[in-house]
Amino acid sequence: MIIKNALTYPDGKLMDINISNGMVSEYGDGEIIDAQKHLVIPSFSELHIHLDSAFISRSGIINKSGTLEEGIKLWDDYKLHKLNAEDVHSRVINAIRLLAKNGVTRIRTNVDVSDPELTALKEILKIKKEVNDVDIQVTAFPQHGIYTEKQNIELLEKSLEMGADNVGLAPHLENTYEDGIRSVKTAFDLAEKYQKNIDGHIDETDDPESRFIEYLCTEKIKRNFNGTVSAGHLTAMHSYNNQYGNKIIKLISLAGVNVISNPLINMNLQGRYDSYPRIRGITRIRQMIENNVNVVIGQDCIEDPWYPLGTGDPLDALFMAVHAEPLMTPELLNYSLNMVTFNAARAFGIKNYGYSNGDQGDFIITESKNPVEFLQFRSPRIVIRKGKIIKGDRNE
Repeated sequence: MIIKNALTYPDGKLMDINISNGMVSEYGDGEIIDAQKHLVIPSFSELHIHLDSAFISRSGIINKSGTLEEGIKLWDDYKLHKLNAEDVHSRVINAIRLLAKNGVTRIRTNVDVSDPELTALKEILKIKKEVNDVDIQVTAFPQHGIYTEKQNIELLEKSLEMGADNVGLAPHLENTYEDGIRSVKTAFDLAEKYQKNIDGHIDETDDPESRFIEYLCTEKIKRNFNGTVSAGHLTAMHSYNNQYGNKIIKLISLAGVNVISNPLINMNLQGRYDSYPRIRGITRIRQMIENNVNVVIGQDCIEDPWYPLGTGDPLDALFMAVHAEPLMTPELLNYSLNMVTFNAARAFGIKNYGYSNGDQGDFIITESKNPVEFLQFRSPRIVIRKGKIIKGDRNE
């Protein structure tokens, strides 16, 4: 394939992109597409989503309080009475198709491993091997924490033995602060034992006393941990006093921990215990960008007990982020697209990403003249996967 007259990001240069054998190369072959000097970007990576619960709100589930806690109870009830392999397969495949249509070709999904049968994990590991349009990483996610029930750690370790890619954790959901700290250390122990990476739900609460991110960062530094570590949500940071917040952001930067903010869901879930004034409930994206933290934007949920909407388009989550933070200067708006492209690919562990020879041949051809216009209008797009069109009509 040859994509002619492509406007690159972030450099804004015009070039022809040659793709051969699924990779960017010196010479292209096959189909020729004229991008007409429109923006052409490497494809999106979705770093934080729960495919196992996607679309279950269509069964009539309603989170009346809008809280994280009620969402977990509703999900537990669904797992107990309705979850089966066929159900998981159907919903997950539909979610993958939706994401791919929007330009996502790499997905890291959290999978709840608190189910003794590990039904969702087994099915999603099968799907991971079957699908061609996306690369999938699986995070073994202990929905109720690692130490709230005796079986949790056993199921988590079993999940890693079965092939999950990342160790998950949620220290703020443990029964005590001591168990929260213990769960951080356990996650590193398991990651080192099974040579996995770590991707946790960290401090997803409005409680300013929830400060497990400092333990996650210091544990990575103390151990000289070689794998990647990602911290999802960090919504408590929105409630930290500024002196402590500044300290933690510098520690995150020093440790090299990726931060994955999920603004659609956390704008919905956070502040539910407030009347007014009510916090916005997303993490300190702008300050972290200014301190060279690798910040990524995630979708998190699609029509589930925690979020009744969701389009599977990373640009929708990014659109919310630039408003809620806000990131409204021309410089920050232009930069923001990094958080679903280059930053996300880095957190996913992809090194051959971009426009150079040897990079992956996954691209999005837009109808926009610049990244801000692309974000503003979320324009139609053509999606290329390994040099092949998987969504061929901009208006499809």
